[in-house]
Amino acid sequence: MRNAIEHAAIVARGQPIRPEHLPPAAAKLDLATPSPAPEIQGLLAVWAERAFRNQPDPADATLYEQFLQLAEPPLLRTLLEKCGHNRAAAAQILGIHRATLRQKLRKYGID
Repeated sequence: MRNAIEHAAIVARGQPIRPEHLPPAAAKLDLATPSPAPEIQGLLAVWAERAFRNQPDPADATLYEQFLQLAEPPLLRTLLEKCGHNRAAAAQILGIHRATLRQKLRKYGID
């Protein structure tokens, strides 16, 4: 997921991240339902503002890790559910190795 987010951020070049900015494997997700992206982006902006206020020294900040701990668990749970708990399929959609997915699931106590 980290690689997919970094890839999308680079491709988006400072613009809002859209499905077409994701790597091909991640872009295959079903996007037929209306996108909650504007609401999510707004919530993330509020969270980031609060996080910056609480961490005055950016050199000590682990904001990216905090973001991943916030975003990864629900994404991984939902993806596993959609894939019928098939870890190989979920890893393929995320564009990561199964072992990496296994580590992330262990890290968050999922499955």
